[in-house]
Amino acid sequence: TSVVCSEPLLGLNHQPPGSIFNIANRVIKALPDATVEGMPIPAIPPPLGVDQQSAEQQHESILEMLLKILQLSQVRTFRARCDRCCPICGIQCTHPDGFNHVGLHRSYHQPQGLRGVFRIGTDELCAESCISSAKVGDNIRINYGKTDEKKISYRALNTHFVEWENPPYEGETVPDALQVREMIFAKKQKLLLKMFPEKKECSSIPQEYFHDEEN
Repeated sequence: TSVVCSEPLLGLNHQPPGSIFNIANRVIKALPDATVEGMPIPAIPPPLGVDQQSAEQQHESILEMLLKILQLSQVRTFRARCDRCCPICGIQCTHPDGFNHVGLHRSYHQPQGLRGVFRIGTDELCAESCISSAKVGDNIRINYGKTDEKKISYRALNTHFVEWENPPYEGETVPDALQVREMIFAKKQKLLLKMFPEKKECSSIPQEYFHDEEN
């Protein structure tokens, strides 16, 4: 069975260069081994109605906060997440080392229809995740209908998307399904059709996708 990937979504894989995330990242990079004691506070014009001493105290508080961010950025659990997204299902990379990690991107993956991936022949949004598609040996067609169309096994996505690991589909490395994403796919088909108007509702949504919202 084959499914087909929709066109890439604008800005899917990158944060805009002026985003607060990248601005903060540049600030932190500019503070290697810095300490409040050894960091001179330059004279800055105080805001109207604020004396110079108060302004300097506020400046010092900001520096202390940035240094705390710098310290936390060295702890894996506090690192910003990688901003790359799966080129098939569109979910964000969940590499444990976070932003600027070394090695291939990886993820838990989500129902591909959340990104507009559909079944060839029916145009129905695809309910399977990259992992479940790999489990059953599905294929995906990249650039469907174009001269450079290519058919790829989900078990070998890395041959085309070389920065990404293949979806883990067997053994203990297979992560648990993302229940919230499954529930959104199951219960928000009308909304998805507004996002992808040329597609059709999925007629084979797995029953287990209808999770209890209270849980």
